[in-house]
Amino acid sequence: MESGWLTTAQFIVSTLTLVVIFWYTLETKKIRGAALAQAEAAHKPCLTVRAEPRAGEEAILEWDGVRGGLVLPQGRIVIQNIGSGPALNVTYALDRLEEIGRDSGSVSKDYLLLIPSGGAIQTHTAFGLIAGGKYELVLTFESLSGRKYETRIIIDRTVLSSYKFKETVRK
Repeated sequence: MESGWLTTAQFIVSTLTLVVIFWYTLETKKIRGAALAQAEAAHKPCLTVRAEPRAGEEAILEWDGVRGGLVLPQGRIVIQNIGSGPALNVTYALDRLEEIGRDSGSVSKDYLLLIPSGGAIQTHTAFGLIAGGKYELVLTFESLSGRKYETRIIIDRTVLSSYKFKETVRK
């Protein structure tokens, strides 16, 4: 009789131990994921274009029907890394969405190997080329860990009217 009770107790203790080990494994996996996300955040690049504040009355009154508080400076378009890590394998494409008297289409495309954290690179695209229409600038790049990111910026008559930054799916 006693050996049956002892076998049952051993089975219960073994089962509970297995459940605790399984739970501990799941918690460790969550901690690992959080640690990887924290490490990525410490070296995450974020690309934008260099801009300067728009005149207050223009932004408030939405002159020319354009919303946005930042405007591109004169000269060439400058891509700037405002993130905490370098941006690797950077590609950019500037596409015309609408312009008076012109069809939509690609205006400028290029590849840049690296933009360091806090760094900026001047593109070949002149400010005057985009002064009279609505354009989308798409920047794709990678972090040190190989994660891929994308920035989409809508430029409407040199005013930055939309900015979207996201991590893209790995292929």
